[in-house]
Amino acid sequence: MPATQTAKVENARMNQELQTSKTDLAAANRQVDQLEGQVRSTKDRNNRAEEAIVESDRRFRRLIEFSPDAMFIKRADRIVFANHRCLKLFGASSSEQVLGKSVFDFIHPDFHAIMTERLGLMETGNPVPLIEEKIVRLDGTMVDVEISASPFLED
Repeated sequence: MPATQTAKVENARMNQELQTSKTDLAAANRQVDQLEGQVRSTKDRNNRAEEAIVESDRRFRRLIEFSPDAMFIKRADRIVFANHRCLKLFGASSSEQVLGKSVFDFIHPDFHAIMTERLGLMETGNPVPLIEEKIVRLDGTMVDVEISASPFLED
């Protein structure tokens, strides 16, 4: 085959390969566009889910903080959270006066055995029924209260 004809055949083959490469590249670009759309959609869903969690947490905190009931959370027999009503009940003017203290610091000694039993029951995942007890406020005065408790599982 003469050189010009060989060059024409080679040129046609290269044009065909170039056309195939352009088609493959266009298909790959469409796939990339689809994947980018999926990533954007996933990010949008994640952002909306995060916003919903933040809003739910905000509502939960407001509900607990402004509850008319005194509420506290203990971890390892130490109070780690007390709402405003609980602080007032314990006679505290700030959370620093309550946080980190043992639950038993606020329970009258006559009720320590019952409290220990109830805490043990809660550690098995069971709520404890309402019971009348006495608490000891920070100023040493005693107050009759009704206490119920439930295990509160959190991360």
